[in-house]
Amino acid sequence: MDKFLAELTVFFMNAEHRPMLQIGRRRRKTQHMRILLDRLGISPKYKGYRMLLIAVEIAVQDEDAMTQITQKIYPPIAARCGTTPANVEKNLRKAIEVFWNYGDRTFYGRLAGYPPTSKPTNAEFIGALASYILRNLHRQK
Repeated sequence: MDKFLAELTVFFMNAEHRPMLQIGRRRRKTQHMRILLDRLGISPKYKGYRMLLIAVEIAVQDEDAMTQITQKIYPPIAARCGTTPANVEKNLRKAIEVFWNYGDRTFYGRLAGYPPTSKPTNAEFIGALASYILRNLHRQK
């Protein structure tokens, strides 16, 4: 397996394959997010699951978006998912509620850096996940 990974690394480092490397990074980030959401106890059967993936992606790309969640996060998600910003807010809230009622709060506490004392708001939850992703991206560089 190590030989395979070494060959794959050489393949992606080749200049003609660099666009494929960018796609690979995006997929790895999305896969990492899916693992986090699954571990937190949020199932893909909820509409809010996909919306959370998109919301965290937006927050990671534009850290200022977290200060204007209703203007910078909900409308783009609504456009991508063919719904309204109000439905996006509701679906995210439902996914977070499922996490709060049935999920792994201890794991969330490790992600967020503090133990949760009450159900996080949409902005708090998205912000905690985005912050965790950004911290880990900086460690990998």
